[in-house]
Amino acid sequence: MSCQSKLKVLISDNFIVYFKSHVYHLNVTGPNFPQYHSLFQEVYEYLLEAHDGLNEQYRQMNGMCMVTLKDYAEESNFSLDNKAKKDVAMIEDLADALGDILTISQMLYDEASKESHGALETYIGDYMTGVSKLKWKLESCK
Repeated sequence: MSCQSKLKVLISDNFIVYFKSHVYHLNVTGPNFPQYHSLFQEVYEYLLEAHDGLNEQYRQMNGMCMVTLKDYAEESNFSLDNKAKKDVAMIEDLADALGDILTISQMLYDEASKESHGALETYIGDYMTGVSKLKWKLESCK
């Protein structure tokens, strides 16, 4: 799979997990509501901001950005079938999703390094640092 193809999958995964974390933010209940509500917001804000940067990297590779939710769903490793969950299950699900994002990110990072895409390599490295920190925060809540 080419660097550009991996980036397209990462863009899709990032967007689907952004959506999932935003839905969790809106639907969280229970005794830990304030903390989880804020944490989910931190996750979705990071992923939403990264969405723009990831797409800018894709455009620099002469790719055209996806324009429909169907496009994202078809390219993503994640399903749009989001079921209602209790707060702890939301934490676990989101931590797992970020772990999956780190996996595809690492594959893209390695490919960008091999293909001498220095700007992409730097961007993905920084992105992975942020995703890793969010995953750690979620896992600390289990």
